[in-house]
Amino acid sequence: DVIKTQRTNSVDKASTYLSVAIEFVKDSAGNTVKAVSKNSAFDAEHTKDTTVPTVTTFSLDLTAGTVTIVFSEAMDVAKSDFKQSFALVAAGADTVPLTASSTQSADGNTIVVDIDTDDLHSIKLNDGIATSMSNTKLSIDTLTFYDMRSNALEAIVKDVDLLTKDTRAPSISSVSVDMDLGELTIIYVEPVRRNTLDFSLIEAGDGKGDFYRLTGGTSESLNSLQMKIKLSEVDLNEIKRREDMWTSKATSVVRANKDHI
Repeated sequence: DVIKTQRTNSVDKASTYLSVAIEFVKDSAGNTVKAVSKNSAFDAEHTKDTTVPTVTTFSLDLTAGTVTIVFSEAMDVAKSDFKQSFALVAAGADTVPLTASSTQSADGNTIVVDIDTDDLHSIKLNDGIATSMSNTKLSIDTLTFYDMRSNALEAIVKDVDLLTKDTRAPSISSVSVDMDLGELTIIYVEPVRRNTLDFSLIEAGDGKGDFYRLTGGTSESLNSLQMKIKLSEVDLNEIKRREDMWTSKATSVVRANKDHI
């Protein structure tokens, strides 16, 4: 594999030579072979590498947002083309294309693929894929990867060898308040599930240290990056009763417990 990663070494007969050190081998009488220096190396017969590379293992890390693929030989990263057909699939019809992926890996047996943010969100929103070892497979088209001698990987569907689930707690990106509609909208950095929302772990604040804990509310939002909460009449009236709470941008503070969703 070291030889194969060198783009100008042993690619054809003209670039293939053999030199040996004096201790390389001995004859039956114990005499060492005569050294052959690099400057007088032998011309070597050359048989081109035509072996088709294969995938040895693949792992998916939903916390890091990466797919790590180990191949049977060194691969030419510059020729990687994820726009062909590169996707996570399940046994059923669930499929999440990963055609916007990229990689910063060097040429070699292991390629770490960085999943595009939107594609990663799609994976997390799909309950039928990448939730267990049994429903996590990688589909690769024949034109996606090439080894260092331009041999293409054959199309495959490979079961995952290691699945690391998402262990990062969702964090809030921004919030907005509409007092006319009585709505609180929270934007998260990754998709969240509405049915896990706990209104009692969310507090309204005035920016001066006064907080009011919500007692209820409703949300019709789909599982996504955004949760739109309709405040209960009790909570809305209590917030309005407090003269300095949610009357301007400066006094519109939201504090949420890490377990609120």
